Amino acid sequence: MKELELARELHDQLDSEIARKLFRAISQGHARAIRRYEELRRINDGAYFLIIFATFERYINDRADVAVKARARKAAYHHRRAWETLLNSGKVNASFLNRVRLVLDQRTPDFGKVQSYYSVRNDLSHEGITSKVFSIPAVVADLRAVAKLMKR
Repeated sequence: MKELELARELHDQLDSEIARKLFRAISQGHARAIRRYEELRRINDGAYFLIIFATFERYINDRADVAVKARARKAAYHHRRAWETLLNSGKVNASFLNRVRLVLDQRTPDFGKVQSYYSVRNDLSHEGITSKVFSIPAVVADLRAVAKLMKR
């Protein structure tokens, strides 16, 4: 998933620039500038998190669609009927975490990571802020690892 890596690189560039300005403000003792740059870093992290997670969410949606359509093509009705009920106009009609469950075992630590990041996504999307701690490089590494598992 090259898009995730590109988003991480762009985040790192902007974060480094903000961090340099923050360091300068700290060294000069400018309290107002310090607060401003800390807020900019928080906003930058949240914005890039949403971009990264949305990219991953699109990947999950595509994988879930492929998985359900393949299972719904089974010849015997008793094998395909449940899968057909998930399709609406050729797309899986299920919540995000249920789409993840279609392509990833929910008993794995990887599912737990996705679920945790989904909680961060919801906080940021609906509240504009989160108290949950995350690191963009770790988020990208975790989501890339999960995506790689689903390619098997």
